[in-house]
Amino acid sequence: MSILAPFQPKPGSTVTGTAGASQNVAVDGASKQILVANFGAAVMFVRIKNSADTTAATAADCPVLPNTYLVLSKMGNAGQDAQNTVAIFGTAGTFYITSGEGWS
Repeated sequence: MSILAPFQPKPGSTVTGTAGASQNVAVDGASKQILVANFGAAVMFVRIKNSADTTAATAADCPVLPNTYLVLSKMGNAGQDAQNTVAIFGTAGTFYITSGEGWS
């Protein structure tokens, strides 16, 4: 169970990129939450999954509004069916994904 505390980032775990066509981003499988920050001017969509899942993110997935961030909990147990991949879909803009624990 995750702690009920402010989000604590795992040092060195932030990945960044530019949204566009659906793409996969590797994240720490052992962390229970991820913080997704959208610094673009358009909505982007995220899907948390394990690396064997080939499903792309679409506009039907979790939206992250422009210039906002969202802390999402991952399902699955580390080392078992760990969710270690985030699929991103959007039209443009920079995103940051940080692994960690807690809420914001």
